[in-house]
Amino acid sequence: MQQNKCTKQKKIMAVLEQDLFQHVISLGKQAVDSLKAGNLDDFYRLSEEAWQKFPEPRSSWNQEYNFCKMCFKHCMDNKNYTIAKVWLNRMVENNNHLHLSEYEVQHNEARYFFEIGNYGDAYEKWQYVTKDAGLRYFENEDPKYLDFYKNPDKFIH
Repeated sequence: MQQNKCTKQKKIMAVLEQDLFQHVISLGKQAVDSLKAGNLDDFYRLSEEAWQKFPEPRSSWNQEYNFCKMCFKHCMDNKNYTIAKVWLNRMVENNNHLHLSEYEVQHNEARYFFEIGNYGDAYEKWQYVTKDAGLRYFENEDPKYLDFYKNPDKFIH
C-alpha cells in the first residue's frame, strides 16, 4: 500500500542584495525627480531601466512589488494608461508569485479599469475587494472611485 505524503513548502521571500537594491532605488529616485521636473519620457525610461536591474525571474523579489506599485501610481496620475497597464501587469505577476497583497492588486486593477472606461470590470473588482476588506482601500483615493462603487448606475448601463 502506497502512503500519501503531504509536505508543507515554506515560501522563501527573496530580497535583493543591498548594493543592487540601492542601485534600483537610485534609478527610481532619478525617475521621480524627472517626473517632478515634468519630464515624463525620462521617468518612463529610468523606471524601465531600474526594472531591468531586478534579476530574473523578476516576479520573485519583494521590493519589486512596491517599485511596480510606485510606477503604476505615477503613470495613473499622469493618465498614461498604456504604460500604467505594463506596471499593473508586473504587480499582478509578482503578487501571483509571492502573494503579497491580493486586495491591493485587485483595487489597483479596478482603478485602471475605471479610468479606461471599463466600468463593469472595475465594479466587479471592487466588489471582490470590499467583500472581505470593506471600504478601506477607498481611503486616501480620489472620491470618484467610492462614488462610483456606491452608485454604479451612473456609469454602468
